[in-house]
Amino acid sequence: MSRVAEMGGRPQDMCEFLMQAVQKKELHHIADPNAPKGQYLADYSKRERDTIYVGMKNAVSPLRVTLRLISAIIDNPKYNKFNPML
Repeated sequence: MSRVAEMGGRPQDMCEFLMQAVQKKELHHIADPNAPKGQYLADYSKRERDTIYVGMKNAVSPLRVTLRLISAIIDNPKYNKFNPML
């Protein structure tokens, strides 16, 4: 069973997994005698970039929806009495 299947589609877990993968990738260097320090950081493939993008988007989207909902409630005069709590 793959790591993604174990997560059950939970965006927060996917985001955490992707951050760990990014940190590991940042430690990977490729030797190059023409580079200033004799090596350069490994680049991400298109598939890796797309996976990171989708995982982060799925983790952030519910938060954006919640923020828009709270903003709409604050702007609605019907709910002015709740503004201090919001």
